[in-house]
Amino acid sequence: MEKTLKSIIYLTLKYIARFGVHLYFRGTEKNGVEHLPKEGPVIYAVNHQNAFLDAVILGAISPFPTYFMTRSDVFKPPFDWFLDALKMMPIYRIRDGYSSLSRNDDIFDNCTRLLKAKQGLLIFPEGNHGLNYYLRPLTKGMARIALQSQTQMEEPITIIPTGLNYFDHFNSGNKLIINYGTPIFVKDYIERYEDHPQKGLRSITKDVSAAMQKTLIIPTEEENYNQQKFIFSRSNEHLNSEQLHQGRNDTRLTQPDKAYPLLGWIGRLFGVLNFPVLLLCQWILKTKVSQKIFTSSIKIAMVIIVFPIWLVLCFLVVGFAVSWAWAWLFLLLQIATLIIRQEFVRLSR
Repeated sequence: MEKTLKSIIYLTLKYIARFGVHLYFRGTEKNGVEHLPKEGPVIYAVNHQNAFLDAVILGAISPFPTYFMTRSDVFKPPFDWFLDALKMMPIYRIRDGYSSLSRNDDIFDNCTRLLKAKQGLLIFPEGNHGLNYYLRPLTKGMARIALQSQTQMEEPITIIPTGLNYFDHFNSGNKLIINYGTPIFVKDYIERYEDHPQKGLRSITKDVSAAMQKTLIIPTEEENYNQQKFIFSRSNEHLNSEQLHQGRNDTRLTQPDKAYPLLGWIGRLFGVLNFPVLLLCQWILKTKVSQKIFTSSIKIAMVIIVFPIWLVLCFLVVGFAVSWAWAWLFLLLQIATLIIRQEFVRLSR
């Protein structure tokens, strides 16, 4: 019964999240989809720029159930049951205490069981999140999971290098580019790993890093990085991934956006029909979020969880109090004004 309930929760939120991602971003460009297998065992090796949002995006659009690891300190009652339903697994870090690190062995064993069951894993090999657009050095955790698992199974494990390229790390209404790179097959590294484990780990980590860099608009940190990052401007959203990558050193394309503050105030007027939820979101961000990098994660959580509840509640109240025709009209107005508000606010920044 518990397993069935968790499956229902996962599938429900997965499809709501898929819709929420399309609503949150102004446009989502996906490249390399042909590299995705129809089923596991698959490991998505993903850059980590935006806290929980990275996992929500890729988990929502993955064609098969995908598990991912997140910081252990969020696994506290009563949230641990819910997080488990969302296919999250705790990962323990040095800051959690050296005695906790040994618990990662059980997590790694569970990863192997999932891969044997042809499931998907989403792993951030950089080890932690960061706002840099370029790829940071990788840890060996993902390589260890992949190689140790492959030695225990016949089914070939595929690693999909994946790049998330945000036009804005903190706000909705901007473009997102997702690039899936050329698959890496773990079996190709098994012989070297069995002969010399450390060389095998270094070899696959190096190749995954190189493959992940190819999925990013700005692959590495260069001297002109502070200028390059302006390639992610509103005026360049019409360009595709390859054009942006080629233009990252073109000073004509790497200029900051012009802001129109007045449009922000106009946009906020369109938030009247959803004011309670928007106010709640602002309160959470100001009083409960200490790190700015979690801003978009909170916002997408509001879109996926709180907004649907709010819209359904308003629909029922208007339907019973007035009429169902007015309820549908009010619902459409709520969604339309929310989209209009998003566009005005985006132009104000």
